[in-house]
Amino acid sequence: MPKDEEDRAAGGGAEGSGGEDSDSSDEGSGSGPDGADSDDDEELILLLQARLQTCGERDYDAHVQLIKCLRDRGEVGKLEKARQAFARMFPLTEDMWLEWISDESRLAASDDDQAKIIGLFERGVADYCTPKLWEHYMGHCQKRYKEREESDPMKPKLLSEARAVAERALSDLGSHFSEGQRLWELQRAFELEVLDGQQDDDSAAVAAQRLRVRACFVSQILTPGALGRTAGQGSVRACVPACLQKQARCIRPCARASKTRTRMHAPSCFLRALRSFDHSPAAGHPA
Repeated sequence: MPKDEEDRAAGGGAEGSGGEDSDSSDEGSGSGPDGADSDDDEELILLLQARLQTCGERDYDAHVQLIKCLRDRGEVGKLEKARQAFARMFPLTEDMWLEWISDESRLAASDDDQAKIIGLFERGVADYCTPKLWEHYMGHCQKRYKEREESDPMKPKLLSEARAVAERALSDLGSHFSEGQRLWELQRAFELEVLDGQQDDDSAAVAAQRLRVRACFVSQILTPGALGRTAGQGSVRACVPACLQKQARCIRPCARASKTRTRMHAPSCFLRALRSFDHSPAAGHPA
């Protein structure tokens, strides 16, 4: 072989082997950034933990950053401890409570886990008594009831618990001018579902549940502000039969009284729904 061809072949071989070395080097360094990120996260967590220890856990921002890091890494045990420490020092916002509850709900597998979630809701509404928190709390209790079979001996107890939570929510925020209406709608829809499930039961049970559904309608009407921005109370009370007002006083949730009065008119659709339900004894839902 001529010398120049030998030189070219040797050069090509060198280039080829160089390319392979380069590729293998790139592949080896590909995992570098991930490892570096992991190391950076661990270093940040240690730094935040030291920072909290130094200040006696009184650094709000450090708590927030630590919880975010641990949640992103999926470190469940450490995340639980970090949240407990944060909640001991500061009241959490409604979004923080709901995020915590959501994480625990995904892991819940036993009655003890459910009790823990209820405990978190109780702490949440104690920290921030907001319509959003109460709405999720009501929805959680109602879901637990609806998921049980009719033959489950726990079902009546869960129904009582769902109603008790709703009563507290409506007592605290049923008269909230812009968001209280959602709580009333949630409870009324739930009681209508219960009524649907009782249509094959004895007439006394159905009659009692229908009375409870009526009370949901009338209680909202009689609570100042509960019909929302377009509703007023004086005109509504005049449209409610005296017998229904009496029933509502006996059964309705203890809606917080208010001296606020307006001169606007109640939504006609709400009154039509009430009248329709009251005059259709065989139906579970108003037309």
